[in-house]
Amino acid sequence: MPDYTWVNHAPIVHVPVNQEVARVRRFQELVRHYGSPETGPPLVGRMADHASGAIDVGNFLVAKSGRDGHVTFEYRLCGEPIALMQINLDVRHIEIVNLTTHPGSEKAGGIMVEFALNRAAHYNAQSEESIFSDGKLQLKSFNDASTSAYLALGFTLDRQGGREMSLNAKRSPLWHRVEGGWRLASYATSHYLSAD
Repeated sequence: MPDYTWVNHAPIVHVPVNQEVARVRRFQELVRHYGSPETGPPLVGRMADHASGAIDVGNFLVAKSGRDGHVTFEYRLCGEPIALMQINLDVRHIEIVNLTTHPGSEKAGGIMVEFALNRAAHYNAQSEESIFSDGKLQLKSFNDASTSAYLALGFTLDRQGGREMSLNAKRSPLWHRVEGGWRLASYATSHYLSAD
């Protein structure tokens, strides 16, 4: 039985380039084995769509693995990936290139977005100048369901009908500064579940 604990920082780890494909394949395997009933209420259909999309985004992540400026992170629970995110550092605002979450996870997408927002301060601290804009993210949404999820996290569409989206945490009531970092207001007093 895993030893579950509550921690102050989400258990998100950097995935070295030489492990990216293997970690994505493991994530996809877990999603496939999670399964869902063939028929049922609308929730079943949404979960099946989520699973299918999670596997597809994993394939996109593999296709961009090892590209200059792309860095991959994994939200890990019990040693297993429950979410994967690839960001692009070759831009002024950190860009989420790919983000996928396990359909059985809860709040993993929001936690990964928090982590991405806070990477700007991390990378700026390692440089002599501030490279990245604080509290800003960009991404291109995968589909209508992910667009809705990102809108709920405070992103806005850059143009109507498009998939390019931006987040400015400083201007969003959904985001707060907590201990020098960005947190979703709804998570601001929460801890993160961790297990080895």
